[in-house]
Amino acid sequence: MAAPREFSTAASYPQLVTLNPDERLQCYAGSPWWLAQAMRSGDRLELYELHPGEHQHLQQFDQQLPPGGRRHFGDGPATLLQHLPVATPRLCVLIDPSYEVKSDYLAVAETLKRIADKVRHAVVAIWYPLLAAQRHLELLDAVRASGVRKVLRSELIYGDPEQTRGMYGSGMLVLNPPWQLDQLLAETGEQLATLYSGRSTVEWWVAE
Repeated sequence: MAAPREFSTAASYPQLVTLNPDERLQCYAGSPWWLAQAMRSGDRLELYELHPGEHQHLQQFDQQLPPGGRRHFGDGPATLLQHLPVATPRLCVLIDPSYEVKSDYLAVAETLKRIADKVRHAVVAIWYPLLAAQRHLELLDAVRASGVRKVLRSELIYGDPEQTRGMYGSGMLVLNPPWQLDQLLAETGEQLATLYSGRSTVEWWVAE
């Protein structure tokens, strides 16, 4: 995915400007950095990485973690399930595996089901890639068949599935999305779709 030459939403995303002072999108941080930016006083952030190389990269991020943030080497979904239900009144989970193993798609759907069964109020965001093999459909079908309710689906498509090598887009599923997140994703998706000459969609994959 090629980055646009300029991004016009700098005022809306001041965090990106701190990484790109000339307002040209050269550096885009990963999910640990973004989650750390959003932490409030009293919040806890538990970061899990199973890939040894990626975990080593995360070590460089330790000094930037705010109080309440911790990094772990291990399987995040498996560890999370061992600690459910949680004592805190709120729980937000981001699951974004590499999907290098084909079984990851169904495993993620099963993890979502187990989280929903144990913590009904949990907000769970699942990222998935759009690839020519269309394996993300296994994830989507499994989530819909699981009985889990109130799941929002958002996708950004910026390439032709038949002509693009690698990812031609990406998607998100969100269980128990916060109020008006569907509107925010629709507005943001339109902006990104314009930048990449693509298209975006937002829909309720499973209604409440």
